[in-house]
Amino acid sequence: MKKKHKNDEIKENQTFQLIPNGEIQSKSYIEEKLEELSLISDELIKFAHWFWRRNPENKDLFLKETEAYLIQRVGHGSIGPATAAAEPLLDKKLKELNSIFE
Repeated sequence: MKKKHKNDEIKENQTFQLIPNGEIQSKSYIEEKLEELSLISDELIKFAHWFWRRNPENKDLFLKETEAYLIQRVGHGSIGPATAAAEPLLDKKLKELNSIFE
């Protein structure tokens, strides 16, 4: 019996299937992930704003913590390895966050 090489499994997992309309699945996957990340970042910003209104003396702490979490969750590589598709979304959400906390 032939032993399966680890790299063969990785190759199988990384190939994208064509869907019936001819598009590559990776495009639709990235679009879905961007929508998901947008919703996550909106909820995070809403929560930070809500929490800041209840504790106005900790404004800088909430801003820095929320920025750090946004960068971690929505930043480069959040969709997958070597994917920078989320960077424009991250920039937009960081600007939105900073405008709320001004």
